[in-house]
Amino acid sequence: MEPGALVEISVAGEDELHGFLGTESDPEPRNVSINAGTVSFTMPEENVYVHVSECLCAGYEDLNTEAWYHPYVYYALNSGLMVGTGKDTFDPEGATSRAMLVTMLWRSVGKPETETTGTFTDVRAGAYYEKAVEWAAGEGIVLGYGDGTFRPDAPVTRQEAATILWRFVGSPTDVAGDLSRFPDGEEVSSWAKTAMEWTVGEGLIIGDRMSGRNWLNPHGESNRAVIATLFVRFLQRYVVM
Repeated sequence: MEPGALVEISVAGEDELHGFLGTESDPEPRNVSINAGTVSFTMPEENVYVHVSECLCAGYEDLNTEAWYHPYVYYALNSGLMVGTGKDTFDPEGATSRAMLVTMLWRSVGKPETETTGTFTDVRAGAYYEKAVEWAAGEGIVLGYGDGTFRPDAPVTRQEAATILWRFVGSPTDVAGDLSRFPDGEEVSSWAKTAMEWTVGEGLIIGDRMSGRNWLNPHGESNRAVIATLFVRFLQRYVVM
């Protein structure tokens, strides 16, 4: 197939379908058009992957299928990494808790079993996140606080999310991200600096566009749409999707 050629693929399904594509060098998901059962896109200069399935986003009244976050939330829902907050709500602007993020990571690697219990004083036995947190603690991905707590319901900040993912891949020190290009780069805590440099260098975090500049907002809460975006970008690079 020559670059620039129009590609059309027939698909079948009774439900609303959605598709996205990515390339070998740029796996960032991009929407593809589906009309009358046909997927169409212009062939780029390299191999592509195309994913088409039922669009679960359509079942949530507070999700916009034209929004910037749609390809990421779409994948998070369709892969079972995230679920709604109610029967027909996803709450894309709602805060993501520390327990939610660790549970997403645990699900992405096949829900590994762990025999450990009671690592943190505030992780309830039988809670949906118990096994995930115990697994993450055993792997050194989460450390908790000095008082022996994990604070599962606390909103996860961007620098906390970056640190959790950075530890998962082995805490690399050869990182390329330059925090000085962000107006608030100096606000990153010392314990999270290398992790944030890594996430920026890997293109996992690009910042919030405000007043003509990108801001890291390292201490800000990460809403569910932002976490879906960060996590899917992460999976594309480090976990088989």
